Amino acid sequence: MFGHIFKYQILSSVRNKQAMFWRFIFPTLILATLFNLAFGSLYETTEKMQAIKVAVVTEEKNIFFDQVFNAVCEGDDPLFDVVTNDEEKAKEMLRDKDIIGIIYCAEEPHLTVASEGTRQSIIKFFLDQYNVNQKLIMDFAKNDPSKLPDLIEKMQSETSAVRTRTLSSGNSDVYIQYFYNLIAMQALFSFTSGLAVICRGQANLSEIGKRNCASPAKKWICALAGLASEFALSFAGSILTVIYIVFILKKEMGVSIPVMLLITAVGSLTGISIGFFFGGIGNANEEKKTGILTAIVMALCFMSGLMVGTMRAVVEEDMPFFNHINPAALITDCFYSVNTYGVGTRFATDIITLSVISVVLTVGGMILIRRQKYASL
Repeated sequence: MFGHIFKYQILSSVRNKQAMFWRFIFPTLILATLFNLAFGSLYETTEKMQAIKVAVVTEEKNIFFDQVFNAVCEGDDPLFDVVTNDEEKAKEMLRDKDIIGIIYCAEEPHLTVASEGTRQSIIKFFLDQYNVNQKLIMDFAKNDPSKLPDLIEKMQSETSAVRTRTLSSGNSDVYIQYFYNLIAMQALFSFTSGLAVICRGQANLSEIGKRNCASPAKKWICALAGLASEFALSFAGSILTVIYIVFILKKEMGVSIPVMLLITAVGSLTGISIGFFFGGIGNANEEKKTGILTAIVMALCFMSGLMVGTMRAVVEEDMPFFNHINPAALITDCFYSVNTYGVGTRFATDIITLSVISVVLTVGGMILIRRQKYASL
């Protein structure tokens, strides 16, 4: 009986073109593409550290400075990008903010900037360090040349004491969270599937409900078969979205494919259970319940950062408990925690919380449908 109901629920759902559009086409091809157009290269152009554009004007030849400066301008991750060596052009570019500063090469190199900021401070720090070290080397060379090798060795050890260490091997793109929220939204919008299951079992809401209530099949078997079929389709939609984002849009999510599928599976189950439980409350028709739940789910997604990226952090500061019960925030945090810290306690806590929510709401929905009685059909 279970397999028979499961099969025909799948066929019935697939024939629903409107449901298929909102389940597969809209989140995958439309929203994911729009998100990629909006945020695809934003991190590279606005957030990621780029080589600082400067002009270098030679006032006095300084071979040592030239060697040091050229060293930090080379390699795969240069500190500076020299745009021009012409002083007049450099001043014009500085006024137009095409460069950050003008470095004057002299016996004691100095800097001219048009404003203050992080990049200007980096240039100044570099020049200050060079001037201090150059003065020390020159003083030792004049007064005590025998100690010069020891001084240079100490300078090198001080430099090597600071090493670049990556706190996470994941994606540092701050805008990737919008894709996390997109997947969370798609998962939670599976509530329409859970709502459809409960409405197909209520005689006062649909003709199919009347036939199902009159059939000899037990309600809980019909409900479980319906939930299983809807979960299969919702999970298939999530898989399609993951494939599209990772392999077509080439987005580095910072999370392995198996872990992503686990998160989307649990998220889809949570979304279905939300629709299944709240669909059994009250006598409103399916359209009204869909409208109410859509507003609730969109509010949850907003609070998790779908529209405003910093919203989840704001909620965490003012109402931290809400992030621990908001399914959208929990799904997003699953991705974030794995991307930042790897699979660990925080990720496990999020998954367990989502699973508990799913079980509680599903059991609650089963209790609601068992209590429904009809005087006549």
